[in-house]
Amino acid sequence: MSDLHRARARAETFAHAVDHGPRHSSRLSDDPELEEAVELVGRLRTAGAVAPRPEFSAELRHRLLEQAAARAATSTPTMVRSTPDSSDDPPSGEDVDASVTDIRHRHGRRIRLVASTAALVLLGGGIGSAAAAQQAMPGDTLYGMKRSIENVATNVGIGDDSRGRRDLEHAKTRLSEVQALAGNGGSATTINGTLDDFSAQARKGVSRLVASYQQDGDASSIVAVTAFITSARQGLGELAPKLPPESLKSAVEALATIDQLAQHSTTACPKCDKPKAPKNQQVPPSTVEESVKPPSGSPKTPPAGKPSTVPTAKPTTTPTKVPNTTLVGEPTTPPSSLKTPPRPSGSQPTGTPSG
Repeated sequence: MSDLHRARARAETFAHAVDHGPRHSSRLSDDPELEEAVELVGRLRTAGAVAPRPEFSAELRHRLLEQAAARAATSTPTMVRSTPDSSDDPPSGEDVDASVTDIRHRHGRRIRLVASTAALVLLGGGIGSAAAAQQAMPGDTLYGMKRSIENVATNVGIGDDSRGRRDLEHAKTRLSEVQALAGNGGSATTINGTLDDFSAQARKGVSRLVASYQQDGDASSIVAVTAFITSARQGLGELAPKLPPESLKSAVEALATIDQLAQHSTTACPKCDKPKAPKNQQVPPSTVEESVKPPSGSPKTPPAGKPSTVPTAKPTTTPTKVPNTTLVGEPTTPPSSLKTPPRPSGSQPTGTPSG
């Protein structure tokens, strides 16, 4: 079954479940994503009495029709004449048989128009609640609806690339929510849960985009992963000083997840650009160096264990301090340097005194 037939079958199942209820759709149980979408429609229908204004509906309908007409006018499909039957020749000025390209173009316009109309009908009863849910924060009443809308927006995408990009957009939303919670004094439990959701959505989105790249070889999927990882590293680095102490572990785990995803994308496409490091690193390397560096009160870092018993073969470290003791066992090398100062009398040992 092709993607077009599969999408059409899912749309028919979804429409039947919306019109007649989930119980009357036998194929709905085989598709958990459609079940979640139907559940969201039911929640939107019972969300409240908020309805769009009549002038808004009329204006939206007018805009949809204008867009459909504009696309129909601008599209110039290639007409391919098929071999006509000799029994019924059409008039010379008329085209009877359209090409497959023309049929696909008209079918695509029809699907887009039906999808726009269906979205308007489904959201007509709860468009106000859905708009309010977009501003909900973790712990709010409408936050569950916000997450459900995000899941539906991801599931309606076709292909791993589209769904992976949606997942990464939602992961960015989770990070923005954590920043708002940290700035407004949110609880550590809520912050930790939101950070865990960020890691889960980031992991799912990167996995889908890498799978899409491995299928079609389109490097734009890896480019999206690289941009997300760079942005996430920067955001987590700026967020760390604002978090409560109880949430630092979750932040470190989220950053570790991002590093693992960066390695995963680099392994999938070694020639692609690597994610960039954050501009201002919140944990400077000096803190690590100070933990290893000896204290300033002990300047003698290289302890000389037993220089008298174990003579060293490298005279660069010890001769500067104790030249006589270290060179006692080797009388051949120092005499040449020690006997250079005497000018004439050093060449003769002790022969006869002058006089």
